[in-house]
Amino acid sequence: MQRYLMTAVTLGAIALAACSDTTGLGNASDEDREEILQLLQESGFFADGFGTDGVGEGAAPAAAPLAAAGAAAEEIAAPRAWGRRHGPPVQRLITIDVDTEAGTALVTKELVFEGQFLLDITADDVFNPTAKPLNHTLVQHAQFQRNDAASAEETGRRWRLVAVSPAEVVMTDPAAQTVDIVRLEVWVDGELYLEVEDPSQLFEVDGRVPHLQPEQEVTVKAWVDNSSTAGFTPPTFVYLHLFHASPDMRMWVRLPMEQVVTDTDTYWTRGWVVRHRGRERIAVDALDAGTFATQDGDDYNANIWGIPYIIE
Repeated sequence: MQRYLMTAVTLGAIALAACSDTTGLGNASDEDREEILQLLQESGFFADGFGTDGVGEGAAPAAAPLAAAGAAAEEIAAPRAWGRRHGPPVQRLITIDVDTEAGTALVTKELVFEGQFLLDITADDVFNPTAKPLNHTLVQHAQFQRNDAASAEETGRRWRLVAVSPAEVVMTDPAAQTVDIVRLEVWVDGELYLEVEDPSQLFEVDGRVPHLQPEQEVTVKAWVDNSSTAGFTPPTFVYLHLFHASPDMRMWVRLPMEQVVTDTDTYWTRGWVVRHRGRERIAVDALDAGTFATQDGDDYNANIWGIPYIIE
């Protein structure tokens, strides 16, 4: 799988909100960069985070304390509660490369987080989550098209967003990652709408990005590999983060995905019903079981793909 982690990192944070910075990467002018950053912020597809920040329910409390990390063939249960605390990114890189001849701009956004992974795996009645280190990087891409003179005058914008990629979260240290999402499918009312095999692939906003309607039934399927040799059972836990699925309000919910095993295939799946209009990302969150095995070990290990969508 291709990775797009940059080797050079600037020390100054580059704000996503429109600004007149001169430290931005790429060849965009200050004027173009300011407008493109503003359009990214307004799009609804490029939020820094996903899901609820902090601890949320995981599953029913485990019946017994869990085994220490590294114990072979040990069963791991989903913790009673878990979550992430990101804080602001410690490094923000937004590269904008303009092709003046084609009238296009390619944007790459990379955020590096040093946060905490929170969980409570104790089999008691006391809610006492602990924290361990979390170091991962979010990468997403976008393409803009320069408007012609008439459109620029009508809209007041010289650029328009035409394509976006999924957002991918990877371990900042590639050697720490054993979990890889290799394919996603989005099904709408029983029909295949979108298939993703490369999270850097750009999808047209007015075409391939899912356009949904309230009350439609959406099913997400994910194929996940895990090269870990720790021997945990199961080796991987997979969850779905949704923002527009609650009947009563707009809020993040996290749902466990169900593993389906057939004679020829193994994948994870979960369905949901569209509730509210808006824009966000459907995030599939695959975690190595070792992440749930210790209260405070340096063993966080995950891969996340977030699929942009529009609910009209």
